[in-house]
Amino acid sequence: MKTPLQSLFVLLCLGHNPAALATINPDRLEQHVKVLSAEAMAGRRTGTVGSELAQHYIASAFAELRITAFKDDYRHPFHFGAWLSEQQGVNLVGWVPGTERPEEYIVVSAHYDHLGSKGREIFYGADDNASGVAALLVIAENVSAAPLRHSVIFLATDAEELGLYGAKAFTEKPPVPLDRIRLNINLDMLGIGDRRNRLYVGGGRGNKTLSQAIRRAEVQEPFQLLAGYPRQPRGFGTGRRINYRNASDHGAFARHGIDFLFITTGDHAYYHTGDDRFEQLNMKLFSQATQAVWSLLKQVDDSNLSAQK
Repeated sequence: MKTPLQSLFVLLCLGHNPAALATINPDRLEQHVKVLSAEAMAGRRTGTVGSELAQHYIASAFAELRITAFKDDYRHPFHFGAWLSEQQGVNLVGWVPGTERPEEYIVVSAHYDHLGSKGREIFYGADDNASGVAALLVIAENVSAAPLRHSVIFLATDAEELGLYGAKAFTEKPPVPLDRIRLNINLDMLGIGDRRNRLYVGGGRGNKTLSQAIRRAEVQEPFQLLAGYPRQPRGFGTGRRINYRNASDHGAFARHGIDFLFITTGDHAYYHTGDDRFEQLNMKLFSQATQAVWSLLKQVDDSNLSAQK
């Protein structure tokens, strides 16, 4: 008899298809986000059984894709908090060596943790941020099948909701020299957005290479890719202004002077509620957004990122 965890893994049917690398696989995208936001994951709060299930799922995906680990395991545990209330989180980290610039790295990141549950209410976190992790996994599939010029690190972080602790742990004890990381592409909430079908790409301020890459990224009509941050503040409808430079894991990279692109479709009424479920996702928008991220990654990879340092 299969355990619940093994039953989740049955949904993970990965394969390499180099002929289709111009696009991402929308069926795989849906598969990943559905599993990561399932009831069994119980909201993926740091330190819970649901978090462990998510870790196993992501590690299994990396292994099936033959993503290289920096050590014997994709899991990179870390501790955070004061000594009387110290907690442990676990990042999932793998990489694909580059073909021309193997010692220069692009980090694609997305946090897999969410709010967990409160009483009988589960905060599923389908958009926040099962969507970002699902996008990361389908992009990892393409990169694994046909490596890019730069090495690409795939980083699924823990404890973002508690204070960006996973990203901070990565940048404080990186698996590669920090000065070799040329760019962080951080994915956070790609699946709901607004009626105008906008994908926002914040960061890269003053970097002509990144600005040009954003302009060259291919998108489908009527989908829109906009350079800049969403106007709607986090905490939907509260009027509270957001410092988007530190609003998600890219903030930890920015503090170390590393260029970043923060990619999101923006906030919505389901943010941090129990209604952030798979059924609320706009899968067409989600697929288009992930395709745009893939196009942007390829455009960035074709650029000389080291010339910006």
